[in-house]
Amino acid sequence: MENKHKSTEEYADACRKLCAAVMQLGYPPELANAIAKNLHSSKMIDRMIVYLKSVKPRSADEVVDEMLALMSDRDRWVKKKEAEYCNEKNNEWMNRKKDQ
Repeated sequence: MENKHKSTEEYADACRKLCAAVMQLGYPPELANAIAKNLHSSKMIDRMIVYLKSVKPRSADEVVDEMLALMSDRDRWVKKKEAEYCNEKNNEWMNRKKDQ
């Protein structure tokens, strides 16, 4: 998987913060590791930390449900950006000068 973070240090810092937030709620650090592995980026991990600190989920199932929702949001955003790129390239091709 391609490195999606601005820096490895930024990602590692986000993972440490996530682990602390997960453990503060009484869940094992392995849950934090699984979340970080699935969310792939420090930005997504930061979103998860905000959720954990504000909602304080009562079960690991709620934590995993939020992780899946964040993954779905990310996937939807990626598909949107891919479609925008393809549309832009199609428009460029359609609007090119015919004699080129």
